[in-house]
Amino acid sequence: MDAAAALTKRRIITKIAFFIESFTPGRGGREMSTAQVASELSARGHEVSVFCRSADSAASFRVVCLPGLPRGKRAALEHFIGQCRHVIDSGAFDVTHSVLPIPGASVYQPRGGIVPAQIEASVRRRPAALGGLVRFFNTFRASQQLLARLERQVMGEERTCILAVSELVAQDARRCYGCQRVRVVFNAVQVPQANDELRRQWRQEVRAQLGLPDDWLLVLTAGHNARLKGIGCAISAHDEFRRSSGVASTLLCLGLKGKHRPLQPGQPVQTLGHVSDIFRYYSAADVVLLLSWQDACSRVILEAVRWGVPSITTRYNGAAEVLAEGAGIVVESPDDSAGVAAALATMCDPASRAHMRRACLAKADYLSIRRHVDELEALYRELAR
Repeated sequence: MDAAAALTKRRIITKIAFFIESFTPGRGGREMSTAQVASELSARGHEVSVFCRSADSAASFRVVCLPGLPRGKRAALEHFIGQCRHVIDSGAFDVTHSVLPIPGASVYQPRGGIVPAQIEASVRRRPAALGGLVRFFNTFRASQQLLARLERQVMGEERTCILAVSELVAQDARRCYGCQRVRVVFNAVQVPQANDELRRQWRQEVRAQLGLPDDWLLVLTAGHNARLKGIGCAISAHDEFRRSSGVASTLLCLGLKGKHRPLQPGQPVQTLGHVSDIFRYYSAADVVLLLSWQDACSRVILEAVRWGVPSITTRYNGAAEVLAEGAGIVVESPDDSAGVAAALATMCDPASRAHMRRACLAKADYLSIRRHVDELEALYRELAR
């Protein structure tokens, strides 16, 4: 097949609509993932439109902010979903791909995990005595109630493909809804081009900022939602590790809302707010630690793996399946301080880290946006037929 014929075959699907409530890719998470996927599809010749309530992005594809109404959270969400359904019903698109449970969409991809799993995470990360109260509150929150009702409806619609970003999300959908028609297209991330010399330069610069010598163990954790990402648990486990091992180590916390503080060289815990150049910090780190209470498939872990940095995460993170092949360590729970401390002790051995680094780099192509979009295109062609 010549190049022109191959391009024609790929362009069987030409018009694709994505639906996401907020579209500010700089925040990371599902918004960054949607932007990277849409950009790759656009570069391959597809006509891509992203429909949202609010946006803060210059893009190579069309971004449409649907007009909203200044009402309560549930009413605004319900209004937005209604507008999205009008777009879907117009028939103007070959594929309609939503990260929200919108009836009638071609694809429902719960990038944040399904609603029951989110509620379960809210319960498990709080004391047992509060679990029932937390479940009651989440069940009767107006916006959560709406999403739960719509998700049940979408899970029962044969015409909608349920698309999971990890096997963990697929298992949750089967367990909570009995939905067997779940497809998995594993999550992916883009990383910047940087040769070894530039990475070494970034490592030296960041460590100089932190006042750390090259042989000092630097552990990095990141996330906007400190509770969900287990930042407090990471600090406790790191403290226990330092006490029990005597290893010179610093925990660097990135991305926390309202937590940007001046760096204090030599302190065991350093906290920064949002950073636009996180790969400079990955270059400086020896270990990435993300103690998620619930993560469909964390971009932080996938970025670390593609960057060749060994990681530690929990079984509640869909990205854990990548680490299971030697790229890091999976612990049972965020509050297992002893288990996390033991994992950090393993990471102290340079030979162990080198072995994990090789395992990370072996997964780099699999975690690329290119592979992810290849699989999406194949799925879109199936749906079109």
